[in-house]
Amino acid sequence: MERVLDADAEAGGARETTSHIARQMAHQLTRRAQFLEMREAAAAREREHADFQRTASLATEQSYVMQQLFHHQQQGQQQARQQAQQQVQREAAEHIAQQAHQQQQQQIQQQQQEQPAPAPKTEPKHRVFLLNCKYCKTFLSNRGQKAVLLLEPHITLYSTDSIPFNCGPLYLPPPVERTCDCITHSLGCYGCGAQVGYHIVAPCSRCTSSVANHRSSNGHRTVLHRSEISIRERRYVPGEPGVLAAPYLPSSTKSLHSGSTTPIPMGVAGVDMTPSAPSPPMNTMMPTFAINSASSSVRTGSRTLRSASVAAWTSPPPVSSHASNGSAVNEPQVSMASGNGEVDKTVDAHLHREPMAPTLRVNGNGANRSSNANMASAHSIGTKAASGPAESTARVIKRGDVLYWADLLPESASEIGKRQVPLDPDLILNQPLAGR
Repeated sequence: MERVLDADAEAGGARETTSHIARQMAHQLTRRAQFLEMREAAAAREREHADFQRTASLATEQSYVMQQLFHHQQQGQQQARQQAQQQVQREAAEHIAQQAHQQQQQQIQQQQQEQPAPAPKTEPKHRVFLLNCKYCKTFLSNRGQKAVLLLEPHITLYSTDSIPFNCGPLYLPPPVERTCDCITHSLGCYGCGAQVGYHIVAPCSRCTSSVANHRSSNGHRTVLHRSEISIRERRYVPGEPGVLAAPYLPSSTKSLHSGSTTPIPMGVAGVDMTPSAPSPPMNTMMPTFAINSASSSVRTGSRTLRSASVAAWTSPPPVSSHASNGSAVNEPQVSMASGNGEVDKTVDAHLHREPMAPTLRVNGNGANRSSNANMASAHSIGTKAASGPAESTARVIKRGDVLYWADLLPESASEIGKRQVPLDPDLILNQPLAGR
């Protein structure tokens, strides 16, 4: 029995051991399963976290990209708005500038229409003086002009373009030391013998260069000292030769094409031609010169002057269709050439010649225009006179008006520097007018 009991005890022990081992193995398996579950749960969590992070990063990147796109869109829209505003501003500025320019042009046109046209530039007016000897009052010249000495501008002189009639060469030693190398000869008064001036035969290079660089001598070679002469302003005598008293125009447009040269005064074109009192006959009021009328000719310097030439010089101008309105008629000077026969022929040709083509003088500049320019000017002035009151700046010289060098007719080249019979207008102007 003991064996049975021992066998039972051993079998029970074996069973207990086996159950214990089974329990241990089951416990180990349980723990291993738990560990595996935990690993799987951790891996799942890691995967979820990675997925979340990846999703978050993608969302962040997407939001950043969207923000960048939105920012770029805003910048583009802002630039477009700025460009549009700038374009509108430029267009507005251009429109304003265009309007201002148009207004300025309109104002300029209105000012040009309202204001008269500016007068053309004229040459400086130099008065013409009458020159007399200071001591004996002998009349020397009626073509004097105020001048200065080139090398000493503070010295006042009076020059003329023709040798005075009542003075001639004076062969005396010069009273003062010469300042240049000009070839000159002194001039003495025929009345008292006083040395009144000098005549430049040939200017030196120094004076020629001074004239070329600084001023013009106007071709004057005869100089009179201010201390040796008395001066007066030259005034106009109606009918006086050598003076352009008023501009002339053709009578009508028809005469322009027909070749007619009959002049009419500028008064019809709007120039004031107020008639003055009638002047006395010139032949009854002319001064007496120191010329013997009984002799056929008188030698004066290097020229021969005949009584016929003096009569032609002092004779009144021919009566024309407009001589009754008080304006002076322009008569060219007589060309008095040397020689008796030539003088008579020249005088006869002057007294019986046909009317010359008219010349137009504007603003007193004394410039001779061509006949075509006269016709064009006459046509334009006639048109203005027909449409309304014409504005003219042409000078019309009346009796007693002061004469300027621009009013004198230019002499021919052959007559410049030669002796001429002077005319003292004061002797005529001081006499009472006829008819009063």
